[in-house]
Amino acid sequence: MRILLLVLLASLMPAAHGQAQSTRSPWQTLSSAVFSVYYQKGDSVNARTILTILEKEFPSLSSELGIKLTSPIGIYIAPSRISFNRLTGGAIPHWGEAVADARKQIIIVKSPRWFRSNNRPRTLLTHELVHILVGIATNNATLPRWLNEGLAIYISGETEYADGREIAHARFSDQLIPLKQIDAMFAFEQFQAHLAYQQAFSATSYLVETYGHTALSALLQNVRRERNFERAFQKTFAVSTQRFEQDWRAWLEKKYRYTFLVDFEYWLWLVIVLLFFAAFLMVQRRKRRKLAEWEQSEHTSGEPPYSAPEN
Repeated sequence: MRILLLVLLASLMPAAHGQAQSTRSPWQTLSSAVFSVYYQKGDSVNARTILTILEKEFPSLSSELGIKLTSPIGIYIAPSRISFNRLTGGAIPHWGEAVADARKQIIIVKSPRWFRSNNRPRTLLTHELVHILVGIATNNATLPRWLNEGLAIYISGETEYADGREIAHARFSDQLIPLKQIDAMFAFEQFQAHLAYQQAFSATSYLVETYGHTALSALLQNVRRERNFERAFQKTFAVSTQRFEQDWRAWLEKKYRYTFLVDFEYWLWLVIVLLFFAAFLMVQRRKRRKLAEWEQSEHTSGEPPYSAPEN
């Protein structure tokens, strides 16, 4: 995720990279030439793990995006929910696992000691690192969130959003989110946010499939020069973003046209609903048949269903 962090309290900021911290500060630092990991007591092992992962992933990512760092990237391991909300200004929804601020070159992650992530550490950290590198590549020009998140998912190799099941269901029920509305993702509920991530990944994949992998770096370079995404997109691909979205939706129509036919879960629930209604109809039919038998029996017996007392 990429968002401007609203608050970073001075008391939480370490004094210097790679040096012993003041006794008044609970933060400790683990540094390399590229990264500085800030952590508190109990997260020393997590800090070493994070630094190892980022050091391994950085060379290939920076080479792919043509990035040269001028200052280290900082990673904060939030030791508690209160600390995470304080570092991020409370701007991240409850389902958020980490956040990156490309302007400050800072990544904030929840400590595994209190938060169990749905993603592997490598996937989560690489995703956030891509946000930082994309910000550097564009000199922090504004990108639409669908592309920013789509690039992070695509380049980091996340597989969580690759199956497109939510897209198939949303397309079938005409519930796809317009790409511009994905900018408001942080206000979405978790299910809708998951659909937004899938759409971001799908649109970015379609972009690469249509124009080639090198088109990504060309687009980022044009965004850096133009300082306007619409102009940069038109200059790179000779189409408007509106036309691109139309073409992408047409591509989705072909790709997911028959997906619901092989969706086991979809058919399972459909069968359950049909069985329920079939059972309901059978019960009602039996009731009507029984009532009819009773009525027929009363007419053929020649006696009233009960005897009135004599005066």
